[in-house]
Amino acid sequence: MPPPPSPSVSCACGSDATSYSTYGSAVNCFGANDVTNLEVMFGGLAIDAGPREFYTMCSDYDNDGVFRANDLTNMKRYYAGLLSPAAWVLAGRRLSISTSPTVKALPSSSATTIKVEPWTSSGGAQFLKIDINTPKNKPFTTLRLVLETDAVIDESLMQAYSFIASDTLYPMQAGTGTFKASAADWMDYSVTLNKKPAAGLPGFVLVLSTASRRASPAELYIKLSSPASYVKTSSTAPIELADGQTPSQLMTTPSLTSSLTPIGQPCNSSIICQLRHYWVQLRA
Repeated sequence: MPPPPSPSVSCACGSDATSYSTYGSAVNCFGANDVTNLEVMFGGLAIDAGPREFYTMCSDYDNDGVFRANDLTNMKRYYAGLLSPAAWVLAGRRLSISTSPTVKALPSSSATTIKVEPWTSSGGAQFLKIDINTPKNKPFTTLRLVLETDAVIDESLMQAYSFIASDTLYPMQAGTGTFKASAADWMDYSVTLNKKPAAGLPGFVLVLSTASRRASPAELYIKLSSPASYVKTSSTAPIELADGQTPSQLMTTPSLTSSLTPIGQPCNSSIICQLRHYWVQLRA
């Protein structure tokens, strides 16, 4: 395992000052491992403090002090040769390791709307259907969807290709429980799923990352092994969406709409949750 970064870290590659550095090496440049680590980190999955601090600062493309969805888009574009390093990296800036600032939600005016509703396949399988609508159908890139819910995602590989003939649903990435309505949709996207968000809250973090912009509106489906009786935005992290500009910028924090509004406290009994789920459907 690479050693933790020194108190002062250069974000420029030691062997090429016009490139980003990789983590844990004085001479090697940004590579495929770094892209993977960025997706893992942004999805809230386990990563050591050393690389987390390094990537949070050195991959903060717009230099606003927080690693966000637009930074992930830009770093993937950089790795694909579509975008130059940020000016502050080319200037040879060295960064001091410090505590990362708290991520705050941006104002909600003219925000993207994300609608989450229950959906049932022709064979009775339970899904969450996610509809994304940006203002004036503005193209977007990377999405981080953070939801608190009692739904349980079904990641089964055995089910990944079971809905093509019956419901025209194709896996976005087998083994993540994500589906799309067309084989040609969501091209060039990678999927990172975290079913155990920080602070022990029920729900999940889903990161759909890409270097290519896509059109709005958009939809995707999440396969469930236990249906949702409620969904709501996370109390610890906002939903994030990056736009399609070059370089990409963070869009206004999306707003969430759903008929699955919380009813009291989340229940632990699957039978009770099932009854609550169908009650909400009847009420809608």
